[in-house]
Amino acid sequence: MASLPKFFDGSLETEQEVSSGRCAVRTIIWHNDHSAAMFMQIFNLPASSITVGTTVPDLELKVGADATQTFDFGDALFDTGLTFAITTLTNGTLAGGVHSVMIGIV
Repeated sequence: MASLPKFFDGSLETEQEVSSGRCAVRTIIWHNDHSAAMFMQIFNLPASSITVGTTVPDLELKVGADATQTFDFGDALFDTGLTFAITTLTNGTLAGGVHSVMIGIV
């Protein structure tokens, strides 16, 4: 099982792989420093299996402009991998481009 916590900080433009295999997630803490709301597309897949805008996410989270939010999952199990992408539209339809985010996954 993957070693967590993982932290991502900076300009995220593409999918970010947290784990290429099985892992459990308890909490995601996300700060969106962008001037618009952003969406986190979460995939139960390794990054190599994802095309943002084509692959349907298993879960989607939204954080408003210049906001911080904590999402508690208990012990959510991702069996085949955990990858996320930050997008500007719902359902993974458009990559988010360059924007500043801080994300902690425990």
